[in-house]
Amino acid sequence: MPYLYSDAEVAALMAATACLRPALHAATHKTLIGLLSATGMRLGEAIRLDRADLDTAAGTLTIRDSKFANYAEDAVMPSPVTGPVACSSCAQDSSA
Repeated sequence: MPYLYSDAEVAALMAATACLRPALHAATHKTLIGLLSATGMRLGEAIRLDRADLDTAAGTLTIRDSKFANYAEDAVMPSPVTGPVACSSCAQDSSA
């Protein structure tokens, strides 16, 4: 049976990432935990995301290659980010 984390538990997990080194690992894990919590997507779905899957103008995130190849196949869900401003820093740094 799946376990649903409370808001406080998610916040504690995100805060605990501050102990990770280097700082990029901490930021990556904090972002991943927040994304999984906000969207409900599976870990594998989140890891396979590409920048092209985020449409900031429409506020959508396209999920591909999901478990069993049918759950959320080519599904579009509301994005946890709120438009182009929320993702402007990642969109500007294309070297990452």
